[in-house]
Amino acid sequence: MSNPTLNTFFIKTFGCKTNQYEGEAIRELLLKEGFIEAGEDRADTYIVNACSVTEKAEKEWTRYAHKIRSSYNNGFFVLTGCYPTPPDRELFNLTVGFGRRKELPELLKERVEGYKKSDLRHFEDLSIEDHKGHTRAFLKIQEGCDLCCTYCIVPTLRGSRIRSKPVSGVIEEFSNLLKHGFYEIVLTGTHLGAYGKDLSLNLVTLLEEILTIEQPFRLRLSSLEPLEAEEELIKIIERDSRLAKHLHLPLQSGSTKVLKAMGRPYNREEFLEKIEMIRSRISGIGISTDIMIGFPQEEEEDFFYTLDAIKRASFVKVHLFPFSPRPHTPASKLPRIKPDIIKERMERAQKMAHSSFLSFASTKIGQTLEVLAEKKRGDCLTGYSSEYIKVKFFAERNQKALYPVIIQNIEGDYLLSFTSTNPDCLL
Repeated sequence: MSNPTLNTFFIKTFGCKTNQYEGEAIRELLLKEGFIEAGEDRADTYIVNACSVTEKAEKEWTRYAHKIRSSYNNGFFVLTGCYPTPPDRELFNLTVGFGRRKELPELLKERVEGYKKSDLRHFEDLSIEDHKGHTRAFLKIQEGCDLCCTYCIVPTLRGSRIRSKPVSGVIEEFSNLLKHGFYEIVLTGTHLGAYGKDLSLNLVTLLEEILTIEQPFRLRLSSLEPLEAEEELIKIIERDSRLAKHLHLPLQSGSTKVLKAMGRPYNREEFLEKIEMIRSRISGIGISTDIMIGFPQEEEEDFFYTLDAIKRASFVKVHLFPFSPRPHTPASKLPRIKPDIIKERMERAQKMAHSSFLSFASTKIGQTLEVLAEKKRGDCLTGYSSEYIKVKFFAERNQKALYPVIIQNIEGDYLLSFTSTNPDCLL
């Protein structure tokens, strides 16, 4: 590139762990090709890595895109990630779909404009060595979702064909991340439990290969469908302490009627029985979940079942979100619940979720947990335990390693290793 002023880029990523991984992969790809990362006010190329899984998420990145377009109108604007089709060609010079991002360096060098449609036939060959701004690294191992949830647009955006990263590629990338100082690595994907369907293997096979790496680390799974937490997976978590004592199993609703309408492949009792089985096998495991409030035709009785499920499960964390109608999904055509009813239910669910957290977290008082530090303020560090609980504790140095922390108290959403208040820990 002859003009150095066209070398600079700024990338803004929205959304899930998979998107975060892909944003980092794009960043590293451009750096390796000679591009220079710059601040928002100094870049000539602006890349928006979008998320459209909910209406709120879509509004967030579109607002941002309009803002930077109006502020830096002479820039070159690129859209990628999860976005509605057709993309806004007046707002973006170039749109690059999934499976095409390795073409970005050449496209930017030539200042190609237009729409490069997603290629969803094969796993997109992206990788990372670092993860800027993170102490935990994400590693995407799978793409595509073959479930048919009636509210979800992800199979439309990212494809319904399962595409998996080969085991050798996962091991190489995992090892590189360890060499770069990451102690915890989170495996992520669009439908993580479907890993390997296209390779005639499964997630457990991959985990067994990763665990042959003979060094300390913490391996966490980002999210699994409830019925995919099967016997072989539970055995491997029991056997090797390097696997985090935590599973994220999306419930979505505590009502069997609503789950059926959502197209979810389990009922209320199957989910609760799965939780009970896991807890009977892995003492003290943290289980987090996703719950949607206000799905069309959710009645008060259905919502009561959701509150009851939260209470019974003692979740370490509940990600609550209101129903968001997505274009071309079956649920988007159903009569909607009034916003004020959804708001009131969200508030009640948040209270129950915090009560659920306290129920689980209180069992950790007096125990020693292993915590990976993520933030430091003075002598106060914060980080996550294996069970996925946020912990505050005192230490002189912030090392990328596990700290043994004796839990003495609970404050808000945190476990504390101390009983007195310290200004450094008012984070």
